[in-house]
Amino acid sequence: MRYSDEFIETIKDANDIVDVVGTYVQLKKKGRSYFGLCPFHNEKTPSFSVSGDKQIFHCFGCGKGGSVFQFVQEMENISFPEAIEFLANRANIAIPKTTSSFDNKRDKLKKRCYMVNYEATKYFQQTLLDKTSKEAHDYINQRKMNKETIIDFKIGYSKIGLYRYLKQKGFYDNEILETGLVYKTDDGKYIDRYRDRLMFPILDVQGRVIGFGGRILTNDKKIAKYINSNDNLVYNKSRSLYNINNAKKYAKDSIIVVEGYMDCISLYQNGIKNVVASLGTALTDGQARLMLRYTNKVIIGYDSDAAGTNATIRGLDILKNMGADLRVLRLKGAKDPDEYILKYGVDSLRKRIDESISYIEFKTKMYAEKYDLERTDEKAKFINELITELAKLDNAVEQELYLNKFSDEYNIPKNALDIELKKKIRREKANEITEEDFEKNIQKLEEKKIIDKQRYIYEKLIIYAYIENKEYRNIIKENILEYMFEYDINKKTLHYIYNIENDSMKNILENIEDKDILSRITEIQLAEDIVIDDKKIIKALKYFKNSELEKEKSVILKTLTNNELDEESKKMLEHRLNEIIQEMIKK
Repeated sequence: MRYSDEFIETIKDANDIVDVVGTYVQLKKKGRSYFGLCPFHNEKTPSFSVSGDKQIFHCFGCGKGGSVFQFVQEMENISFPEAIEFLANRANIAIPKTTSSFDNKRDKLKKRCYMVNYEATKYFQQTLLDKTSKEAHDYINQRKMNKETIIDFKIGYSKIGLYRYLKQKGFYDNEILETGLVYKTDDGKYIDRYRDRLMFPILDVQGRVIGFGGRILTNDKKIAKYINSNDNLVYNKSRSLYNINNAKKYAKDSIIVVEGYMDCISLYQNGIKNVVASLGTALTDGQARLMLRYTNKVIIGYDSDAAGTNATIRGLDILKNMGADLRVLRLKGAKDPDEYILKYGVDSLRKRIDESISYIEFKTKMYAEKYDLERTDEKAKFINELITELAKLDNAVEQELYLNKFSDEYNIPKNALDIELKKKIRREKANEITEEDFEKNIQKLEEKKIIDKQRYIYEKLIIYAYIENKEYRNIIKENILEYMFEYDINKKTLHYIYNIENDSMKNILENIEDKDILSRITEIQLAEDIVIDDKKIIKALKYFKNSELEKEKSVILKTLTNNELDEESKKMLEHRLNEIIQEMIKK
């Protein structure tokens, strides 16, 4: 059973697509629509458009499009029913108890995977409580984890026996295998993936266990220090953050993002609870968006080694492009936050967090370490890097403050910096993406797809008119047959809309499973060059009729060249040819 159309419509009305998309993408208004850089593929020139009037989005570059539901599905990597629930929660709308999600195999398997992970977590926790491993408890004591922390983070220990335990709980092999907790050998045996490891369950924002990290408790260099869940039906590493389920409650002012499980746990245990870990060194777009749901200020506290520094730079660039207020935690005398607390205490760390430096200050310090500022040529390169960063600032007051600061700090005449900055800004403005750039980009993408421009325009016009105006549906259906369309995607789309009942046309986007058709419809609905009225519809119908008559005429003319044609057949064909010509010249 699915959610009712009325409930879906209520959710859609409560979640304006411009507001929802705007939490993920920086949008700029252009006429009645908004545009920006597509979040689904890398691009420098914007081809992503959102219509507040029609409540749809479409990327003219990668082709993704749809309503607010499809946007959330793509961004959050969730199913359509989950997107409905996500948006219902966003709008504080209660989900009716009398309805449920689509009853399909994928959703059932997904629910079962959550249950498998839940039971596995209980198994790992119980195994730790049973004190089966001295090494596990020695490690916990060494890292100074208290009982409350172990419970809060559901930390456990893995020993052989998980597969057998899960089978006893009634789970099927395909459900267990999907989570990645167990793998199947070539000879058909089922083997626990995590053995003799301290287990760190990974939870999503709703508090469901979606994955695991397992740390070895020996110094065996031949074994991977950590084993982490692979992406599966319920877990996507690039869209998940360790401890986001807890941190979101304390993230009003800021979120601190660190690298590893223990850095996160150590800070949380010491009262710094607005902390998450990025499950590796490289922050992803999806993780950045997840943090920015709860706060605009992000403090990056990655390790101080080369890998951590590179990860910080990447994370800064991603978050900066999303408009975040950025800070970088600089720790001296320790490679990571956990070690810093053990050496200097949590009060010292809190002070360091308060003193965390801005995006541009961090970048400037990086450049100062990169170049030998005693050499003229190297200092010139440093100044060029510095000017590039200053030019990225939108706020003139902020630019002025940093000009004063860096002029004093690096002994550079302020007027020289000011001149170079103005030159850089002028060059940047000359290359700035304008509304005209957006229009040209869309036009280029359109032109790549078409051969017969006139036919292409009319095919789009017919589809648009059929969807948007029920008054035209009968006349279109009577005069335009599917085979008359030449472009495959348009033909496929026409076939789809011809088979939809009129009452269902209003929520057409919510019912489309074929992504090519979804993309085509949203592209056509957002095309600003399509305007329908009676004259345009009549002209389009005439075009397709003449096109078919032209084809018939060509066949007749070719047939008439046949010398073996009998006189009677020839007269009949000539009569039909005359009818076709008369029909084609009619207005």
